[in-house]
Amino acid sequence: VFGHFSLRSEWQLVKVDYKSIFGRRCNENDFESWHLNNQ
Repeated sequence: VFGHFSLRSEWQLVKVDYKSIFGRRCNENDFESWHLNNQ
């Protein structure tokens, strides 16, 4: 997750670890290719 605060010139980087909420590891079937023009 990253973002830019309008009042500051620095970028803020936040790492979020969701491993504790999933009961298993992800595999290839859990992912789907997405492109902006898919809409």
